Amino acid sequence: MSIDTRSYTPAQIGSWWEYVVDSVIYDLSASTQRRIDSSRSYMRWEIMEESSDDSYRLLVSRRSSLEEDWSAVSNWRITRDQGRYTRQEGNIALLLWPEPLQATSTWSATDLLDPSLELIIAGEPIQPYDRWDSRVGESPASISSPAGSFTDLLSIELVEQDFLIEYRDVTEIYARDVGLVWQQQSILDTQCRAVGDGDITLCNDVTWTDKAERGWTLTTTLIDFSL
Repeated sequence: MSIDTRSYTPAQIGSWWEYVVDSVIYDLSASTQRRIDSSRSYMRWEIMEESSDDSYRLLVSRRSSLEEDWSAVSNWRITRDQGRYTRQEGNIALLLWPEPLQATSTWSATDLLDPSLELIIAGEPIQPYDRWDSRVGESPASISSPAGSFTDLLSIELVEQDFLIEYRDVTEIYARDVGLVWQQQSILDTQCRAVGDGDITLCNDVTWTDKAERGWTLTTTLIDFSL
């Protein structure tokens, strides 16, 4: 039986969603010294126009505190076309899910991307998008945020993989008649230089937050919206 994905992704001109974004960036500042930078910022999505059936321009604005004014930084696009629901984030196109979507559906969220695409994080290159195997996740019974408590949820696991030197975990949770309410990203690499002097086997039982030497974690939580 197909999932009614449209009810989890309401879209009309003028709708907006505001999020708090908590991020941590990992970097190896010296041969064996890790540097960890944490920050909090705010992000706003607003649907500005519809260019064609089921394709909308999403104005992305940011600010570093609640007291600041919003500053527009980018235009994204959400599109439902050719059996795919996608979000174009600048030059990053993510296949959020195929349609019709079923509980047993599997796909690759990065199917539209070059898997060798590199991003520069803290001055270091990282390849976040290789080998993303995606599926419908097990949705929690409820989720609470500053925007309210939501119970009718759709969880999408865009990737969940733990290799010896790479960890990729990206999950998005949508609420019916609301949209995206929570997103978590962990894109982490290690060569075990800080913990095991380069001996990968010494990192097997070390948590990723303790051994990550490159990459980021990011948690995005809905704090307000208007449809």
